[in-house]
Amino acid sequence: MPHFPLKRVAQLLVLLPCLSGLAQRLDGQEVALPKDLVLTAPDIPEEVGGELRRINETLAGRVKPQQNAAILIVHLLGESAFVPDLADASLAMLGIETMSTTLPELVAVEPYVEDQRDIAPADRRRSALELQDQIFVASERPWKSDEFPRVAEYLKANDAALDLLVAASRLPGYYFPMLSEDSPQKLMSASLSVERRLPFLVRLLCARALLRAAAGDIPAATGDLLAGHRLSYLLASGSPFDVSVAKALTMDAFACRAASTLLSGGMLSPEQAAEYGQALDAMPRLPHSDVAADIGERAILRQELETLRSDDVQLKEFFEIPGEKDLKHLEKANLSSLKWDVARKRADELQDGIVKALRIRDRQEQYELFKQMDVNYKLWEETQDTRLKAIAETIDKDLDGASRWVGETMAMSLRPLYWQRRATDDRADARRDLLRVGLALIAYSGDHKEFPATLGALAPKYLKEIPIDAPVDGPFQYKVFSKDHVVIATLGTNRVDDAGKPYNDDTILELKAPR
Repeated sequence: MPHFPLKRVAQLLVLLPCLSGLAQRLDGQEVALPKDLVLTAPDIPEEVGGELRRINETLAGRVKPQQNAAILIVHLLGESAFVPDLADASLAMLGIETMSTTLPELVAVEPYVEDQRDIAPADRRRSALELQDQIFVASERPWKSDEFPRVAEYLKANDAALDLLVAASRLPGYYFPMLSEDSPQKLMSASLSVERRLPFLVRLLCARALLRAAAGDIPAATGDLLAGHRLSYLLASGSPFDVSVAKALTMDAFACRAASTLLSGGMLSPEQAAEYGQALDAMPRLPHSDVAADIGERAILRQELETLRSDDVQLKEFFEIPGEKDLKHLEKANLSSLKWDVARKRADELQDGIVKALRIRDRQEQYELFKQMDVNYKLWEETQDTRLKAIAETIDKDLDGASRWVGETMAMSLRPLYWQRRATDDRADARRDLLRVGLALIAYSGDHKEFPATLGALAPKYLKEIPIDAPVDGPFQYKVFSKDHVVIATLGTNRVDDAGKPYNDDTILELKAPR
């Protein structure tokens, strides 16, 4: 197994200044890698086969090891980055021959509290939860160290590790092996040991950013928040599965919310707002849900068919009719003769339809397709038992029909909630665009000593074009109270003005011109 020592931040004083070896940054500059980090060509173990191997080859092939943000993140997380039984395979697939011994490791909340000798052992669990709750609060509004002294101390202990996280965010790609402890391994139960920690890591960046902002260090604060945006993109694009994208959207929401508090609190100068906006413009947008449907979710669908083919018991159960325990309809069925290429083709056809529908941005056209897919699903559901019995009794006469039914049934069973996916896309777009317009308004106010009468005045100098409020396919709500006081809002996915309620629907950004 490659060298993987345990280490703590307090024991490490050496960080990025001593690193050598360069990797291209997401923003076009360079990130140094440590001399003692030995990388090699990624190697997928022979036991990883079929669709699991194909999707790992596809995702790993997009990024070289020296350009992979996950390489630095696994150092930051230490041994907790890996499920023990999967560590060797994961390191080989990442292309890590020897782990660095000079990079800092994050001290998680519970181990950090356990090292506090002034806290009684019986109180440590409660104390850790209290610290975590304080971190959540500190990640959403500006604060000073005397308000949350324990959070300030925790962030200071992890300062070097968070700097490493910022460095990781500058790398152009992200890939972490999709492996599971199941036998056979399944994508649906793949280990999420790294990505499940990423939202909390972005929370920490936001908390540090808002502490720095309150202390007047705006460049350092915005640097942390921009890292949060970059990490969200890296995860969503590098691990295009619904479960991963959901975490990425949460991470971006944390960064957007923290940046919005700086705007609404008048803490960004017009110049700083303009710089933040330009940095956002230079980043790729978070991918819409059609990408995950086309890549990750399709891989899951194909692997489920693959598993069905290799498991006679599961295949027989697949043809069971609810309420008929004697399975007479299977007595003459030759399930081993099914044509799995035909089943996969039919499953892909249905998945293609979902991807096509999710990719459409014209709402009326998309909704018509969604409605038709709903009708098709209802018809499939209502006739499923009847069709199953007929197919099972005539498999030998119509192998193609039975095989298509298998692919169709699997695809229908795993179909995504496409209505909700569009709403999620809209919320993500509106959240980022609302922040972007807010930044442009502050920049405008610096030049003109007042806010514009309409948002249209922001283009093309402050915005290349005025974004729409994605959920309503129309302009953001914009109200001018005075020359130095405005409110901008998105109506949210219910497309109704709820005066800021309920939570996570209307989002309002109130701005006052910096003095």
